[in-house]
Amino acid sequence: MSPRWVDVEVVFLGVRSGGVLCHRVRRHTLGRQERPDRVALAVAGPEVEVVHSTSWRCEDDARVVLTYAAVPDPDPAAGAVDLSAPAVVCSGDPLRPSPPGLHSHHVAAHAVRHLADLLHRDPGIAEAVRTSRRPEVWDAVERSAVGMPTGIHDRAHRAADGLDVVSIRARSATAPVSRSR
Repeated sequence: MSPRWVDVEVVFLGVRSGGVLCHRVRRHTLGRQERPDRVALAVAGPEVEVVHSTSWRCEDDARVVLTYAAVPDPDPAAGAVDLSAPAVVCSGDPLRPSPPGLHSHHVAAHAVRHLADLLHRDPGIAEAVRTSRRPEVWDAVERSAVGMPTGIHDRAHRAADGLDVVSIRARSATAPVSRSR
């Protein structure tokens, strides 16, 4: 099955009062002459500090979705949803990479974990974090990634809800990573 469409999906990450990480998603179907990075930057707008490609997937209708994270969300009040217990899902089968039951909060959780890793490894992102006008968003990204559960759909949700003993132990064994600004 070859793709019929390619969508650029921008996952905006922001914080609400109390430091709760939130996300919202905007999608754009690429035209024949459009470039994904340029579209992601245009969708994200001029106020974000980082736009980074975090994943791709093929949906059931053969649509390929290229996901970009955008930080910080310039307008978290515009339909953002809390990401208070993020969990990354996987298929559980090494020969079937696409997990069933994937939702936008799973995609956002994957983007959070990816960015939390890059803020220590990618010099451009590290500099953007160091000079950020919204350091509380980056603090929430890093805090949310610590001990984030990964598993097949139901197990990942149980772990995020604190119902999976194995994942709870793994979460408590993971120490937060500190960074200087």
